[in-house]
Amino acid sequence: MHLLKCAILSFLAFIFCSKHALAQYSLRIIVEVPANTNEVFVAGSFNNWNLGDNGYKLQRSSGNHRELIINNLKAGKYQFKITRGDAATIECSLIGMNIRPREISLEKDTTIEISVEAWPDNYFSMAGLPDSTLNDAMMSRAGYYLEINLDSSYKYALELYSLSQKLHIPYKEARALDLQAAVFTRQGNMDKALELLFKSLDIKKNLKDSAGGTSFVYSSIAKIFEGLQEFSKAKENYLNSSLWLNKANEVYKGVAYASIGKLFLAEGNTDSALFFVRKALAINGGEFIALTTMGDIELAKNNFPEALENYRAATMVSTKGTAGTVGYTNGAESYEKVAGVFDLLHIKDSAFHFARKAFVIASKVNNPADIVSASKVLARLFEKEKAFDSAFFYQQLVIEKKDLLFTEEKEKQVHNIYFNETLRLQELAAREEKYRSQEKMYALGAFAFLLIVIGIAYRARMKNRFYKQLSQIEMRALRAKMNPHFIFNCLASINRYIVKSDTKTASAYLTKFSRLIRLILDNSFNELISVDAEIQTLKLYLDMESLRFEGAFEYEIVKAGLVRTDNTAIPAMIIQPYIENAIWHGLLHLPADGKRSGRLWLRFIPINDDAIQVEIEDNGIGRQRAAELRSKDAIKTKSWGMQISKERIQIINTQQPIKSSVIIEDLYDDAGMGRGTKVTLQLPLIEMAALKANIKTHL
Repeated sequence: MHLLKCAILSFLAFIFCSKHALAQYSLRIIVEVPANTNEVFVAGSFNNWNLGDNGYKLQRSSGNHRELIINNLKAGKYQFKITRGDAATIECSLIGMNIRPREISLEKDTTIEISVEAWPDNYFSMAGLPDSTLNDAMMSRAGYYLEINLDSSYKYALELYSLSQKLHIPYKEARALDLQAAVFTRQGNMDKALELLFKSLDIKKNLKDSAGGTSFVYSSIAKIFEGLQEFSKAKENYLNSSLWLNKANEVYKGVAYASIGKLFLAEGNTDSALFFVRKALAINGGEFIALTTMGDIELAKNNFPEALENYRAATMVSTKGTAGTVGYTNGAESYEKVAGVFDLLHIKDSAFHFARKAFVIASKVNNPADIVSASKVLARLFEKEKAFDSAFFYQQLVIEKKDLLFTEEKEKQVHNIYFNETLRLQELAAREEKYRSQEKMYALGAFAFLLIVIGIAYRARMKNRFYKQLSQIEMRALRAKMNPHFIFNCLASINRYIVKSDTKTASAYLTKFSRLIRLILDNSFNELISVDAEIQTLKLYLDMESLRFEGAFEYEIVKAGLVRTDNTAIPAMIIQPYIENAIWHGLLHLPADGKRSGRLWLRFIPINDDAIQVEIEDNGIGRQRAAELRSKDAIKTKSWGMQISKERIQIINTQQPIKSSVIIEDLYDDAGMGRGTKVTLQLPLIEMAALKANIKTHL
């Protein structure tokens, strides 16, 4: 009897679940569009966002109304947007801002009615607005495009600045400068950003602004100095930021205090760090920064329970936010810190739990830097547990995201070059307009200037075409597992010769570059490359660098006792970053007095049948002098190529019985002065026949 009841209940549950699982509904969309609108489509998650899909074209019903019925949709949430033909004509607001995709929760047959405000090419013209309203519209657009299109944001910020000066509205003039500075900060041009922020600061201080505007500028300046590792200036500006806030803004005072405490801790001044962190916590401001800094202080003292308490409190603060907010994003960092403490306490279950939470949050907000950090923690934890498959998965993720970060940085640099060139053209165009308004006596000068502008515009078009080709080549290089750092430097050199109109050198360089690309592409799908092919590739690379730097150095490649170079393989493109480092940071800094000419030796020395030693030796200025020169730069760049090679060696060591290693040795002359650097790589040497057999086995 009991079994019969269970069977009946199970059957009813199956029928109930099947009914809901198989339920399908209709969605009727009625849209009111502006007059004289032609074809209108809907695109969304129900048709894979196929813009202009004829199956989802709206039919005219009456007047300006169009409608569409979509049948057989499963229950659930759907997103969609209204377009006129394609993505370029997505619906927008009356001031030209794109409207975000709409969302509908479908639990039954549903009808929705929508009114489209405008299309981007048909919205209310700003030319007809009075100056006061136009000023507000420009400020709104500059802020909106800051996260979408930096060129447009900068354009509106410039217009806002000019109009605010004309209308004598100082606080909007300062706001325009803030927006311009935000654009340059995102472009990585910190000098220009600081220049604009200091101009804004002068205006706001003269206005005696106590509503937070002056504090905001000080805080923006402090963040830039913090990113430049100039902690003293950063602390000074954070402190000034707190002084310009009234009691109504004490929460922001707490953020400034907490930031100062974090900087003191970075300098090793624990007492001062504690003082400012406690001030922040006393006014409930900057809680996340304050709590994580307090946790770092306790962790440094090996006070694990106290550190854990503060980190856990930080997670509570961060999880108050929703996905996409700054607070929610901080959750990845706080959970990762909690996982770290549990790992030190050897409580592995809790360490895994919080490390996974950090990874989930980082993945949700799609922050590559946080994904890298969380993945490193998980890789380390899995490695301790001997779960090498999982450890390898997360280590691979680290490498992929680092490559993504590097590519994004290079794309940012390329766009920055284009942006600065566009900015220069805009400034030249403004001067041209000024010359046109001068008296006739300047007509000849204005005409000559116009010819210059045309020439620059032509060169800019040539550059734009080149950078488009550069982007395509870089993407192909990434797909072929090539080294994007090296590729970018080569293309930049070709561009330099094009700009200098040195077409002969550019052609020679480009010919060698194309041969090198062909060599790399021939081996792009293999992690390993024959020794012969690698030597040929490196020789071509050295020829190119010697040509680019007009014979600033000589090189010699030695194959000491190598007799099987055509049928033995080593990891591809792992040597080149060290050669590049020797040239850029050693040989190119030699004084041009002729006393010592640059030389580079590349030696391939067999250790035994299973391993090879590669030596890269130069007679450059040495690492100590190179470090002194780099320390003078405002922004220090990372040697991405060497870092990637180092991480590749670590992975190779997990896969090959013969361990790889890299040793960097400083060389000195009899007087104790640096006379170069020697890098010694030990790599596994693999038979090509064995490699092919291994590939067939896995296939």
